[in-house]
Amino acid sequence: MRTWAISIKVIKELFRDKRTLMLMFVAPLLILWLMSIMFSANSDTKVKLATVGVDVGVVKKLDKFNGITVKKYASKTGAQRALKDNKVDGMIIQGDSRKYNVTYANTDATKTALTKAALKNILVQENISKMTQMVVQQQLIITQLKAQLTGRAVPQNTSQSNQSQKEIKIQNYYNYGDDCESL
Repeated sequence: MRTWAISIKVIKELFRDKRTLMLMFVAPLLILWLMSIMFSANSDTKVKLATVGVDVGVVKKLDKFNGITVKKYASKTGAQRALKDNKVDGMIIQGDSRKYNVTYANTDATKTALTKAALKNILVQENISKMTQMVVQQQLIITQLKAQLTGRAVPQNTSQSNQSQKEIKIQNYYNYGDDCESL
């Protein structure tokens, strides 16, 4: 009996105290509303990249990648100037057929991450397509060898290439402050 009396007394005191009611009901609603505004902000990241000497296929695929715009530069110095003047967010220079030097403006972590992910994704796609072509060539060679073993004449394919697949290397560089790091 006494427990009920104390409980009723505490509940009456809670309803009389307006600040407690505000903290119990209005404050959580306000915090939820503010968090929904904060997390529903526009998160479309647009990246502008400069490329120098990059394969045409890679450039086309980069340009088609969602959120990335590619501008080709004839020289490394022109691309570096654009990077320093904040006209582009990153610069990709292809050294030889399998080495890429990427310099990031490093102004926004999401732009850097998007550039890294896009380049890696596209280079993996390119590598898979080249490996598929090599498998087709190897199957053709096997067919020719089988035909030669059975004594049938099969025309030789003279466009066979014994390319060794070198590993793709991406060297990353980051600009800090006003420093424009040269490659």
